[in-house]
Amino acid sequence: MRLSWVILLAGCTFKTNERPGNPPHDGSIDTSMMATGDARTCWGTGVVQICLPAVPSGTLTLSGTLDTGSAAACKAYTVPAGAKALDACVIPAQTIMVTGALTVTGSRPLVLLAADTITVATGATIDVSSRRSPSRTGAGGNSSACNQSNGGDHGIGGSGGGGGGSFGDTGGNAGDGDSGARGGTAGAKATAIDVLRGGCPGGDGGGTVGGGAGDGGGAVALIAGTSILLSGTINASGSGGSAAAGLGDGGGGGGSGGMIVLDAPTLFGGGTLIANGGGGGEGASLSPGSPGAEPDPAAPFTAASGGHGLQDAGNGGDGAAGSTTTGGQANSGANGDGGGGGGGGAGYVLLYATSNTLTGARSP
Repeated sequence: MRLSWVILLAGCTFKTNERPGNPPHDGSIDTSMMATGDARTCWGTGVVQICLPAVPSGTLTLSGTLDTGSAAACKAYTVPAGAKALDACVIPAQTIMVTGALTVTGSRPLVLLAADTITVATGATIDVSSRRSPSRTGAGGNSSACNQSNGGDHGIGGSGGGGGGSFGDTGGNAGDGDSGARGGTAGAKATAIDVLRGGCPGGDGGGTVGGGAGDGGGAVALIAGTSILLSGTINASGSGGSAAAGLGDGGGGGGSGGMIVLDAPTLFGGGTLIANGGGGGEGASLSPGSPGAEPDPAAPFTAASGGHGLQDAGNGGDGAAGSTTTGGQANSGANGDGGGGGGGGAGYVLLYATSNTLTGARSP
C-alpha cells in the first residue's frame, strides 16, 4: 500500500505522496557514480556526492522558512569512499518542487536531492543569501574554511575600513583613515573547491563604532537523478557592510557571494542564479556614513554599490557582479574621516550536466 504524509516545519511546507572538481565547472557527469532503478542509492557527480540508506520516495513541495541547523526534515546520509566529509542538511524525495519563496538560514548548507526531478517554479525562490537588513545569515554562510579578510586599524582622526570578503574571487581592499590608520586587506580567494560551503565575511571597520562586516552568502546544492527545471531564482549573495557610526571610524567590508551547485543529467529553464558580493560600508565623518547595498536578484549583473554620500569620508567598494568577479576597492578618508570598506568578491555557481540548456541570468 502506498502512503502519504505531510510535515510542517518552521513555516516550510513538505507534502509527500508515495510512489571533485575545480570551479567553475560546466562539464559532463561521471557515470561511475550512477546505478539504475532501485539499485541506485548514491547521487551527485561533482563537489557534492550523497549516499542514502534507500532510494528516496514521494513528492516534496517546499516554501516558507527553513533552519538547516534544526530542521527535522534533514535526513541521515553518507558520502562515497574517497569523497570529502560534508556536514549539510540533506532533504531527499523522489520529486521536489519549490513553488514559492523558500528562505534558508542555519549553520549548515542545504542539499535538495531528488531521485527523479527538481522544479523551481516561475516566481519561486531558493534564498540562501545573507542580508544586513533584516539581519540574517544564509545557510552555511561564513564558512570556517574562509581565508579571513582584515579589519581596519583604529586611528585618532580617521580609522581604516574593513576588507571585503573573498571566496570565488578576492574582495576589495579597504580605504585608509585620514590619520594614516591602515585599511584592512581582503583575504585570499579559494583556490580549489572540493566540498559544499558558504561564502566569507568581510572585515570590521576600525574605530570606536566602526561598521560591522557583511556576512558571506550561504550554500545550496540541487541534485537530481533525471533533470532540474529552473524557472525561478536561486540567490546565494553576500550582505553589504555596515556604515561606520563613530566620529571618523571606518566602514565594514561587504560579504562575498556563497555557493550554488546544480547537478543532474539535464538542466533547463530560464531562471536566475546569483552569488554576488555585497557593497562595502562608508566611513564616518562628523556624521555616520551609509551602508553598502545588498545584491538585487532582479538585476543580477548590477553591482551592489558601496556606501557613499559624505564629502570626506571614504566610499565603500562595490560588490562583485557579472563578469566583474572581484570586489571593488574602497576610498580613503580625508580631513579626519574614516576609510570605506571593500566590496565583497564573487561566490561560485557550479553546473554539472550532460545536457545544459539553461538560458537565464547567471552571476558570476
